[in-house]
Parts: sequence; structure tokens; C-alpha cells
Amino acid sequence: MCELEPPLNVVPLRGPFSSVRLVVNTKENAMEQKSVGIRIVPYAIGIICFILPFLQVSCSGEKLISFTGVQLVTGSEMSNPMTDESEDIPPNGYAVVALIAIILGLIFSLNPDKGKSIVAGIMGVISVASMILMKTKMDAEIMKEASGFPVTVDYKAGFWGLCIASAVGALLAFMRAKEMSGQQVARVDGSPAAGSPPSHP
Repeated sequence: MCELEPPLNVVPLRGPFSSVRLVVNTKENAMEQKSVGIRIVPYAIGIICFILPFLQVSCSGEKLISFTGVQLVTGSEMSNPMTDESEDIPPNGYAVVALIAIILGLIFSLNPDKGKSIVAGIMGVISVASMILMKTKMDAEIMKEASGFPVTVDYKAGFWGLCIASAVGALLAFMRAKEMSGQQVARVDGSPAAGSPPSHP
């Protein structure tokens, strides 16, 4: 009668360090999930900022026109109090770019990979840059249309909230990329990664 030999590849996990490995892996997973949550919060807040007022145009302290972030992205029909006519406001390209960038930043922040963290950081920078360019261009255009009237442009919570959230999201993403780079260097050098259980013969 032939006897079946036990598979040689099965090695039971034994020894005093088996439970240590399990605890360490569990803690690392929990810490990683918490880290991902922290990184996506700024981008999520930035997206919410689009439903808030972005800017308001006033003349002699009296409100003329106001826009939310959504109105800037989708375009809207606004009445011009100076001419009593309705005007179609087309989507603002800078606002569209900022929204797309911050959504992509949130998506790439879900992955702890170094490359994707760098991309997430770049998306945050693009969002901030788009808002700065939008502000510069709109200030110039509105002042030109004012034709000497005491018109002022006030940027509201949505605008500043988006700028701050995008900047914080980019900073956290670049910090994560730097951390991952340090871990890769440590592995190449043969140094144990943070939280790794001690080796044993």
C-alpha cells in the first residue's frame, strides 16, 4: 500500500513570536486605515466647499451678484442689476479644474502607495493654483466692467475653505510620499521597518 507523504510547503506558525506578528499586523492595518482617513478629510472638505458661497460682488456696500462654487462650475443665469437684464454666466474653467483636481486628490489619497500619494499632492497644488488664477482673472475683469463705479469683490468661505483644504491635503500627501520613500530606503539597507517583530532563529 502506498502512503501519501505530507506536503512539504505547509509550515505551521509556531513559537513565541507568532502572536506578536499577528498583533503587529493588526495594529499596522488599523494605523494605515486611520492614516488614510486623515489624508482624505481635507479633500472631502474641499469638495463640500463648492456648495458654499465663493464670491460676492458689491457696489457701495450693496450686494449685486454672488456665486457658489457649484454655480461657477456649472454656469448660471444671473440678473444684472445695472442693466436689469438676465445674463448667462458660462462655467468658469478654473473652478472646473479645481473641482476635478480635488476629486482626483481624494481618490489617489485612498491608496498609500508613494506614487499615488505624490499624484494626490500634485492635485492639491493644482486646485490651489486654479483658485489663485481664478481670483486674479475675475478681479481684473470685474474691475474693468465696473467702469469707475465703487465695485468690490469679496471672496467668501467656500473660496478660502477650498484653498486651505487643498493646501493641507497636498501637504499630507507629500508627507506620506516622503514617509513611504524612507521605508523603502530602510528595506533596501536591510533595516527593519517600523513596528516589525524581532527576528529569531
